[in-house]
Amino acid sequence: MRGDYKLSQGEALTFNFRLYLHDGDTETADVGGRYLDYAFPPQVTAD
Repeated sequence: MRGDYKLSQGEALTFNFRLYLHDGDTETADVGGRYLDYAFPPQVTAD
């Protein structure tokens, strides 16, 4: 991703960010797992 976007009039561009604060190191906090939860949210179903 280069970051050079050109939008025509009336178009929109949305950015999504998440901040994850944790104690300890990245392994203990499972930073990789939390990223995967963000990128691929768990599916929720209700019966």
